[in-house]
Amino acid sequence: MEKQYNQNKLEVRELENGKLQLEILVNDFRESRMLQGKNGKFIENIKPEAFKKAIGSNANIELYVDHENYVNLADNMMLEVREDGLYAIVDLIPQARSLYNTIKEKGANGISFGFECLKDVWNGCKRTIEELKLFEISILMSKSPAYWGGYAEARSMIEIPQYDLCEMRKKRLELYKSI
Repeated sequence: MEKQYNQNKLEVRELENGKLQLEILVNDFRESRMLQGKNGKFIENIKPEAFKKAIGSNANIELYVDHENYVNLADNMMLEVREDGLYAIVDLIPQARSLYNTIKEKGANGISFGFECLKDVWNGCKRTIEELKLFEISILMSKSPAYWGGYAEARSMIEIPQYDLCEMRKKRLELYKSI
């Protein structure tokens, strides 16, 4: 089984009812990805229809930190395919407040998703994924994203700072202890 991880954009918001919510651009359809495979470099993109089918057939897509499946951070997750990409609107569990605050204050390294390719088409060095099974979406705090084209942000931030890896590990440990 092939699992792959992609990254993109994240916004945070605190709703009037006190819930903490993330809106994540999981995959931008306008971008193709240059990847390094076992047989060399290739360009990859995922058809919007692949995501439509994937979210229609799997209601158990979870939200993690750094692809670590210790705890699902989503109290509720709605996935939708828009003109420009796949979006996830996530209400966080109450125990994820420290993660929310870290993202709001310092940002994240990126957003990623894990999937299994069920059907693809190759045209030279271009791979188009036509069908996939989506497993999870991850907020990358201490890992680097597979693709550097995207970013994570909080609405009130102008610039996303660089992280001290040691500090990030402490924050991740605090999050796991609080859950």
